[in-house]
Amino acid sequence: MPPTRPRAAALSLLLTAACAALAGCSASDATSARLTLFEDLSGTILTSQLSVAPEPDTPEASGVAGVRWRSQGRITLRSGRFDRVTDVRLADIAFVSASTEGIKGVTVRIPLGPSAQWPGWISADAARIDDARAALDPDNLTEKLGKVAVLTITAPGAVTSSVVGPARARGLSASFEDKTATVEVPIEWAQRQDEPIVWQVTWR
Repeated sequence: MPPTRPRAAALSLLLTAACAALAGCSASDATSARLTLFEDLSGTILTSQLSVAPEPDTPEASGVAGVRWRSQGRITLRSGRFDRVTDVRLADIAFVSASTEGIKGVTVRIPLGPSAQWPGWISADAARIDDARAALDPDNLTEKLGKVAVLTITAPGAVTSSVVGPARARGLSASFEDKTATVEVPIEWAQRQDEPIVWQVTWR
């Protein structure tokens, strides 16, 4: 059996555990926020954040004997509710407008540049991301792990548009299907930019 199989299996089990709460999971869901909106624009949220511990647990703390850990990464899931989507802040990602004058939708402002706070909130910082990836994906089998932030909005009606701009970049994308809209933002690219981007989602 090739030596990469056990590691690949371990990573698969790790992501599968996280996927129990993340329907349609992929590697990029390790760094994601999923919002489900109701008609009054209240809703629920599920976030997934990637981090790396300063030092790996001791064998005693981890419950595993006979092993010397080299690195340790964590995927932290949190879920909750909110009364109004415009009150939600994901670090400095802001939901700046919502349904008005018969137009149903949400506009999301995503800051870019070295001062943006959300990259460090959703993933390990740039100096530690390789450590986190080494712990969770030592054979680099999942290219997006820790490198792409994913925001998903499930609307109360069928989505009619999902658009991100004005910037254009490889890996920056917005899409929708049925009631779900998604935007993917490459984290390293986002930290090199200056102007914010805006993600607009509408539904009927």
